[in-house]
Amino acid sequence: MNLVILDGMSGSGKSTLRSALIKAMNFDVMTIDRFSPSIWVYDTLRGVDRTDEIIAFEEKFDYTFYPIFAFCHCEPSVAEERDKLKEAVYAYEEEHKMFIRYMNNICKYTFKAVLNTGQLDIAACVKLVQGKINERNSLHLRH
Repeated sequence: MNLVILDGMSGSGKSTLRSALIKAMNFDVMTIDRFSPSIWVYDTLRGVDRTDEIIAFEEKFDYTFYPIFAFCHCEPSVAEERDKLKEAVYAYEEEHKMFIRYMNNICKYTFKAVLNTGQLDIAACVKLVQGKINERNSLHLRH
């Protein structure tokens, strides 16, 4: 089973990448709107600290399921332009800073693909995720 977690800031291309991965890899899809990265970011922005709980969850989840964590991000100005099409408005600068802080200081997933969707096209993002799946599988960490 290939479990890929897509998470990241608003407007970073998660839905676009999801569609491309489904097409390229014939994935079955389960969508969860917020997973541990987003939970940590939005809790922290609201002044709630569940860092220890999230770290413990990620360590156990990672060991049990060996997921690929695809962190989608881009410059806040790129996300803002993308979201204008959806008529959405967020605190892009602060959200971007928090997701980068999460990746650098909190994230416990072993197999990570960091995807700057403002610089990489969708085909390159799919290729990076596929590469992480192959890396994980070559280490015989599948169930």
